[in-house]
Amino acid sequence: MLISLWQDWIDTAWVNYSLNNQSYDEYNWMTGYSYLNYDDNGVTIERGDSIHYYSSMVVNINEGIVEENLVKVYPNPSNGFFSIKTTIPFKSIEIYNLNGELVYSSNIFNRKTSFEIDLSGKGKGVYFIKIHNGLKIYCKKLILQ
Repeated sequence: MLISLWQDWIDTAWVNYSLNNQSYDEYNWMTGYSYLNYDDNGVTIERGDSIHYYSSMVVNINEGIVEENLVKVYPNPSNGFFSIKTTIPFKSIEIYNLNGELVYSSNIFNRKTSFEIDLSGKGKGVYFIKIHNGLKIYCKKLILQ
């Protein structure tokens, strides 16, 4: 729990301006927030509270040893231009940034086994590639430099 009291110096004394109370869970995510706001005389003029619910996303992918050779992403790290090659035909590709935002998507209807992608307009960092072959989803990590 974190409590913060904001005060203003008015004439010859400190007067409360705002009192905030924040609570967190064991993962340091905010679970609740309440506040009091005061007028120049220290009288409460506004109060409120809320509860926040957060979700998390997976930022690590376990690339299985057995399936490691089924999908190849190269070069990796990449400058933005890279290829995906599989030993199985695939139907769609989705690429996500670390915030879980979809930055690229393509549906491939002729079930190719290789594809070239240009993400040179995207920022440097780690991206996750999700490849779907119609039956199974394969995931790979990509680093843009």
